[in-house]
Amino acid sequence: MYHKVGTSYAVTTEVTRISAVGAPSPAPSAPPGTRTPLTGLAALPACIALHIAQPEDVQSRGLYAPPAGPFMRPAMQFMPAVGFYIPRPAPQAGQQSFRLYKLPTSASSNPFQVRSSDICTSDALKTATRLLGELQGYFDSGRPLQTWKVTAHTASGGTWYELNNDDITALPALLNCGHVAASTPDEIKAAGFDGARPPALNYSKKLGLYIVRGDRAPGSGGQGGPGGSGPPGGGPPGGGHPGGEPPGRV
Repeated sequence: MYHKVGTSYAVTTEVTRISAVGAPSPAPSAPPGTRTPLTGLAALPACIALHIAQPEDVQSRGLYAPPAGPFMRPAMQFMPAVGFYIPRPAPQAGQQSFRLYKLPTSASSNPFQVRSSDICTSDALKTATRLLGELQGYFDSGRPLQTWKVTAHTASGGTWYELNNDDITALPALLNCGHVAASTPDEIKAAGFDGARPPALNYSKKLGLYIVRGDRAPGSGGQGGPGGSGPPGGGPPGGGHPGGEPPGRV
């Protein structure tokens, strides 16, 4: 993205998606200790001069810095005078952050409802409306998924679903414009479920949408964890869903 800055200019390079494709492994004949080649974004810091611009550097040198917000995509800037740099945002006094909820004690009648607020910007609202609508269509009536990868897991409280989306704006949009609970692994397990760590989102009929917070990782969260998991996609509703429980809302 091009920005006019005084008599100069800046170019923003933004990360918009998380690739599921990893770097290639060393050839089988490679000697021990051969390093896996760096690819994509991982190669940039090793191959170019990349600077960190403090807020005072941005101010004194007239550098471009994107507007600060509760969530920002990973972005790198370029200006002819300084080359490649990442501006460190200045702290914003009184800036409102996203809202997180406690785990519910009973199932919600509409866990995929879009909620407007001061921090639910127009862009986030569009993203959240699309993503929540896709999830609702899948869990309510088995409509095919377009952007989500859903993996079913079993726990003592029933089936919970790990939700992954390679759009890095997905989780921020849902935190700002949806109803997402946040709790520790121990609290989630006490409710009879488990969860994968962010950026994954989790869902169960009883708890609705939730994320895992805290320092200790869940014992059975994630793909192939000890708690067991179904295949990616979890199977369409009503079609022999893993865990013996078709998705859907109470």
